[in-house]
Amino acid sequence: ASNMIIRAQRAVEAMNLETLGRFVISAGHGRLVFVNIEVGFLVVIASQGVKLDTTMLEIDSAARRIRTRRPT
Repeated sequence: ASNMIIRAQRAVEAMNLETLGRFVISAGHGRLVFVNIEVGFLVVIASQGVKLDTTMLEIDSAARRIRTRRPT
């Protein structure tokens, strides 16, 4: 996963974009969803049949909870 994140960040830099917020890699058997949570990336593995439109709401919600979590 780290290699994919590095490559995606390089692509973002090459396109002169500021940040890499989220990206999805699709393959024959499933998908990898990467969400930048500022201290790292939340990586979600989903099956190919999952509809990402509704699933992304749940993934974004989880990412938001992780970002705003207070250390104990």
